[in-house]
Amino acid sequence: MNNKKIEFARQLMQTLGHYSFTFYSALSIVLLAYVFLMYYRDNKTDEKISAYLTYSISGIYMLTFFLICWFHYQIYLHVQIELSDSDVRMINGSLEGYMRMKGLFDPSELLQSNIIRYKIPLWIENEKLYFWLLCYSVFAVLINLKAKRREIKAMVNLFLVLQIGILFFTSNPFLDPLGKFFGEVRDYTTKMQDSVNYSLQAKQGFTYKTFFRMKHYYNAIYMWIHPPMLFIAYASLTITFICSIFMFWRREREYERIGYDYAKLGYFLLTAGLLIGYPWAVEAWGENWWWDPKICSTIMMWLFYSAYLHIRLYLHKKYMWHFTAILGVLCFATMVFTYVMSYFFQGEHTF
Repeated sequence: MNNKKIEFARQLMQTLGHYSFTFYSALSIVLLAYVFLMYYRDNKTDEKISAYLTYSISGIYMLTFFLICWFHYQIYLHVQIELSDSDVRMINGSLEGYMRMKGLFDPSELLQSNIIRYKIPLWIENEKLYFWLLCYSVFAVLINLKAKRREIKAMVNLFLVLQIGILFFTSNPFLDPLGKFFGEVRDYTTKMQDSVNYSLQAKQGFTYKTFFRMKHYYNAIYMWIHPPMLFIAYASLTITFICSIFMFWRREREYERIGYDYAKLGYFLLTAGLLIGYPWAVEAWGENWWWDPKICSTIMMWLFYSAYLHIRLYLHKKYMWHFTAILGVLCFATMVFTYVMSYFFQGEHTF
C-alpha cells in the first residue's frame, strides 16, 4: 500500500467533504425556512426559491459523489495485497476444490497474479446512507418539477433537510473515510510483518481470510448491483410514505397517484434486488444464509409493499382510502426497521 498517496487522498476527502457538508447544511437551513413559508402562505416565489435550493443541494450531492468515486479509484491504484507464490497456490487450491465440489469449476476464477487490488463499491460503510440520500435528492428534484400541490413539495423538501441532519450526525462519510476498511488493511499488514507472534501457517490463514472477504464483499460484482438497487428503492418508497401521511387529512387524488407511482418503482427495484442477491448469498455464505435477520425483515417489507400495491384495486371502496394510507405508513416503518436491523442484530448483513 502506498501510504503517502492514500493518506493524501483521505485527507483531501475529509477537507473537501467538510466544505461540502458546510455548504449544503447552510442551504438546508435556508430551505427549512422556505418550507415553513410554503405551508403558511400561497406564494409562487417561495415555491421557486425552495425548488432552486433543492436543485442546488442535489447538485452538490452529485459533485461530492464524484469525489467519492475519485477516492475509490485511488484505493484501486494504491491499496493492494501482494501474495507469495505459496499463498497463490494455497488460495487457488482452495478455490478449485470448492468449485469442483459445487460442480462449477471455472479457471478464470483462479488467481492469475501475485498482486490483487480492491475494487470497492461506492456504497459501503457510511457511504451507503449518503447514496440513499443522493437518490432521494434526485426524487425531490423531480417532485419539485412535476408535482402541483405545494404541500407535497414542502414535505418532500422537509424530509431532505431532516435526512441531511441524520447523515451529518450519524453517518458522515467524510469524517473518517472508509475507516473500517483501512482498519482491516492495517491489521492485515501488521500481522504479515510480525514474524515473532505469527507463524507462516497463521499468516496463510490471515491471507485466505482477507482474500475471501475481498472476493465475496469488496470485489463482488453483486455489490455493484444488489445494494444500489435497494437504496434507490428505499429513496423512492420514502416518497410513498410522505404521500401516505397527506392521505390521512385530505382525499386528494394527486397524493395517491404520486405515492403509487413511486411505490411501483421502489417495489420493482426491491424485488429485482432481492432476486439478484440470492445467487450472491449462496456463493458467499453457502446454504446458511436464509435465516439472516436482514433477509427475513426484507422479505417482510416486500410482503407489506405487495399488499400496498394490491390494495389500490379496492381504493374506491369505503374506508380503503385511509386503510391505504395506514398501510403506506406501516410499509415505511418496516423499511426503516429493515435498514437498522443490520446495526443491532447479528447476521451475515451485520455492519
